[in-house]
Amino acid sequence: MNSSDEILRSEDDWNNQWTKWFTRYSKGNPRLGKWLSSLYSLSGATILEIGAGSGRESRFLAAIAKSVTCVDFAPEAVNLLSNSNPPPNMKALVADAAKLPFPERAFDVSFHKGVWVLFPEDHKLELLLKEQLRVTNGTVLAIVQNARNSKQVREARIKSTSDPLFRIRFFDPAELKALGSRVVDELGIAASVRVLKYGNPSMSKLLTPLGAVGDWIAAKVYRFLPWTYVECAVLEIVQKRI
Repeated sequence: MNSSDEILRSEDDWNNQWTKWFTRYSKGNPRLGKWLSSLYSLSGATILEIGAGSGRESRFLAAIAKSVTCVDFAPEAVNLLSNSNPPPNMKALVADAAKLPFPERAFDVSFHKGVWVLFPEDHKLELLLKEQLRVTNGTVLAIVQNARNSKQVREARIKSTSDPLFRIRFFDPAELKALGSRVVDELGIAASVRVLKYGNPSMSKLLTPLGAVGDWIAAKVYRFLPWTYVECAVLEIVQKRI
């Protein structure tokens, strides 16, 4: 990549971004958290969010789960989150996603959104996925931007000329499933691998006023939308519990 296409990567880059955007992001609608709670049984679960940033989704999930742990490699994000009056069962710490400071199978569910889009190299994603699988005793989720939504891709390219936040990688759903299957086969673990559909801004705007019912409807309807209208592809790997 040339300098004009550089992806935000460094700690200083993200410290500066979160200083700028933390308040706005933390006050946004936790659409992903609502979707997760509509799709999975999270009551009493231990949850890990990687690259949590504002912790918006985790804060929502903390009302359901036994505990939620947020990690981010940007100290400023963790500092702002820790000082934002998080619920008592939610904690945040600085950590590298490639070397998480947790024992094996420490969490029932782990997820992240917008982490893998920063890595053009598949071998690095495989390392991140192996580490996520190591610390999870159940469901692993990786949420990435969907390459089949041409409108979304086009808008990101236009915005990326002036804003590095939009200099990201988009994933084809088939590419995402192949990556997950490859890692599961290499590790030799018993697990199911599939790719789910998540997100459509117009639908969310329509259904959000309906509250929990709207969230449930959205979770069910996404699967029927053509990929061209879906925001994100979600790699789901469900490991056999031991």
